[in-house]
Amino acid sequence: MADFQAATGLTDQWGAPQGLLGYAAFARSQGVPLAVPEWSGVADQGDSPAFIQGMHDWFAANAGSGPGQLLYEILFDIDNGAYGGNFILSTTSRLTTSADAYRRLF
Repeated sequence: MADFQAATGLTDQWGAPQGLLGYAAFARSQGVPLAVPEWSGVADQGDSPAFIQGMHDWFAANAGSGPGQLLYEILFDIDNGAYGGNFILSTTSRLTTSADAYRRLF
């Protein structure tokens, strides 16, 4: 979880946000809520229920409709053949423990 928390504040080489805290701060500065329209675990990076837990916890702690608060999120859970099963959260995928965490938390 420490790795997840550290990643929420990342920026790229130009200072643009890469983490949830940066995106929330930008939304807040614009006076609008935050949307996370696409997120998922990535099988090529390993099956990580801790990532699913971290996303859930961050979403729950920051939910709302005010500036910088999370208005909605959408899990990217698709495999059209081009992704090699990278984004499928199911008991028959490469992200089985992540799928279990998602079912338990969401």
